[in-house]
Order: sequence, then C-alpha cells, then structure tokens
Amino acid sequence: MASERDTVTTGVAGKLEWLRDSVKAHPEGAADSAWAWIGDLSRKAKTDASAADSDLNELFRLGTAPTGLNGPTEGMLVMTTTNPAFDAVVRAITALWMPWQGKRFDNQAATGDNRLTRSTGLVGKLLWPLYSMRDAAEGKLAFDFKTYVEAGKEDPDVDVMVIDYAD
Repeated sequence: MASERDTVTTGVAGKLEWLRDSVKAHPEGAADSAWAWIGDLSRKAKTDASAADSDLNELFRLGTAPTGLNGPTEGMLVMTTTNPAFDAVVRAITALWMPWQGKRFDNQAATGDNRLTRSTGLVGKLLWPLYSMRDAAEGKLAFDFKTYVEAGKEDPDVDVMVIDYAD
C-alpha cells in the first residue's frame, strides 16, 4: 500500500478519498492511517484549534452514520470546543490522566456506555456522587446512552448517529 506521503492528497476530502480507496486492499493499514490522522488533528488542536475544528467538521460532513457498531471501541479525546480557557485546562489534565478509554455499543439494543479506567472510581464519586459506575473486566462502565440515526442538528442534510445520554 502506498503511504499517504507517497500519495498526493488535497485537504480533508483528498485524504478521506485516499483512505476509502486504501481500505479495499489494505483494511488494517487504512485503519491505522485513519487513527493516525485523528491523532494528528488532536495535536493540531493544541496549536491551531480553529483549523483542527474546521478539518474535523469537514471530515464529519463527508462521513456517513456508522452501522453495526457492536462491542468495545477505542476512544481518543481529539479536542474540546467549550471555550479556550476551559479547553486548555482539559488538555492539561488529560495530558496527565485520561480516564476515558472509549465506548461500548450494543447494536441490537441500540444502547451503549463509556469505558473508563479503574482509577476513575474515586474521582467519579467526587465529581458525580449520585452516579454509580459499574465494574468491568478492564475498568469501569458509566454514562449509558441510546443510539439512533437522524438528521444532524448543525448539518440537517447529513444523517448522524446520535449518542443520547438523556435517560
């Protein structure tokens, strides 16, 4: 498989097209490249949040709602967009301690939860005293959600998978 460095890609759309073409012949390599790209966007957010946010929004608009998600998934905090001061605090804390490991999906029930490190238990009790976390083989489970597909709120022309924590 040609590396991204050997392939001319133009912006987000070009990179995504390259990944979609690559996945046909080399799914694992394409998955690794996609994960590396998201990591690059996370690092970019530290120095140019506006550009990283723009790239992520373009990537989102070019995507499709996932189907068939089932079981645990890895997660990465790419960036927060609350306000610059708060975002800097979140980056500093999560550089030292990242309790979130990813999500776990139950495709048939259209539900899921968040996978957290075992060390989240004590901090979780302090931050969310009324919320109970469940023990799991590799840590804790918390923050249950429902999933469904609908038009995006910001981009109503794009179908998105909603992760709904309302209940």
